[in-house]
Amino acid sequence: MCTKRETVPATNGLSGGHFESKLSDSKIDYNSFFTPVAKARIPNYLKIMGDKMLSIQGRAYKFSTGSPNPECFPYEELTVKLKTGVTFQIKGQQLNQSLNYMQSSGYQPLLDLLKSYQDLFHGDQDWEKKDLSTTSGSLGGLHQLLEICVAPGDPVLVQSPLYTGVISVLHPLNVEFIEVESGAGGICTQRLANTLHERRKRNLPMPKVFYLNPVGSNPTGEIISVEKKREIYKLACEYNLLIFEDDAYFFLTFNSEFPRSFLSMDTENRVVRFDTISKTIGAGLRTGYVTAPKEIIAKLDLVKGSSNYCTPFGQVVVYETLKSMGLDGFMSHVNFIQNFYYEHLKIVIKCLDKYFSDVATWNIPGAGLFVWLTIKNVDHISDGFINKCLKELVFVVPGFSFYGKNRLSPNLRLCFSLLEKDEIEEGMEILARLVKEEIVEQMNNKYKTKYGILPK
Repeated sequence: MCTKRETVPATNGLSGGHFESKLSDSKIDYNSFFTPVAKARIPNYLKIMGDKMLSIQGRAYKFSTGSPNPECFPYEELTVKLKTGVTFQIKGQQLNQSLNYMQSSGYQPLLDLLKSYQDLFHGDQDWEKKDLSTTSGSLGGLHQLLEICVAPGDPVLVQSPLYTGVISVLHPLNVEFIEVESGAGGICTQRLANTLHERRKRNLPMPKVFYLNPVGSNPTGEIISVEKKREIYKLACEYNLLIFEDDAYFFLTFNSEFPRSFLSMDTENRVVRFDTISKTIGAGLRTGYVTAPKEIIAKLDLVKGSSNYCTPFGQVVVYETLKSMGLDGFMSHVNFIQNFYYEHLKIVIKCLDKYFSDVATWNIPGAGLFVWLTIKNVDHISDGFINKCLKELVFVVPGFSFYGKNRLSPNLRLCFSLLEKDEIEEGMEILARLVKEEIVEQMNNKYKTKYGILPK
């Protein structure tokens, strides 16, 4: 059963002295991590001129850039009201900026604020060697940086089961998925060490990137312990890996303190961290941000300059929201979110105990929005079963969709974020009935295959 959770204090994660990371003098050749396509990219000259123009304050003769004139936009002023009653206006020059093109790295006031938050939650960062850039959600940054660092056919280390968004990015590249199994106890670091050792011993191509979703992992909900993170980081240094730390659920923990991040222990400047405001401020604002070595951010901004980047309007709204909240207000809001989802989780766990105890196993997640259910006495959960669920308006995701390599899976991912409390038990009861019917059907099929007849 779910244990009682204490309210998270507003100072959660803000105490000093527990971050050990100070960058060493070790020099990494970041160019070696880039694909031939990434290396061949050239700057967008129009973007260069546009960024130079944006840096000029006051009078200038702006013949270079095809940006529309803000006088032609229909907006005079936008007012936003927070649930706390606080309001702010976006108008004048700030409104003009939010409705027009922006420098590739993002809205400078937001970049500065996010850097201060990274220092606060992950220890003081060396911004002479690191940088930060906004992206279209964390997935937008992941998509761009995976394609910057991973060429077709490359081996890639991934936490398994794996977030489907990453599979969608990597699958067309026909990469070699090196899956590092992860469960209730987290990643087996000894197995990881053995895998890397064997590949080097056999002179196989070595991965350059290790993708991890360490807090409230999608789909399992697990948290990788700080001890395992240190072991993983040590292996990353030994085998010259970049750690792609996708931490979308960092603020959605159900414990009294935030977990330590890879970024907080990054002594060699090899962590590429992906954050997002999607789970805290608003997913539709499409504002994520990447913290990484300057060389990697420069390459990311080069790609963004000739493709897409985070909406300027969304960035301005996020900045004004965080500024209006202040740190205490933001922490209070995070505390509300944590308790909101925890109350939903408690109901889900109660229903699992009630309806699934004889047909499935699960672990209580430490963070995030998901419960990973393993169904007993079935070989796999198929599309056919999912279709049966859909007919009864029960929406779940089959486990096989969370693996880079094709495999059968007896798992289901249950998300508890969108259901009303009174919908949870009703939906879980229907799902339990369908699961039990599926178990009987698969067991009967096995019996028929073995004996040629159905059991009496």
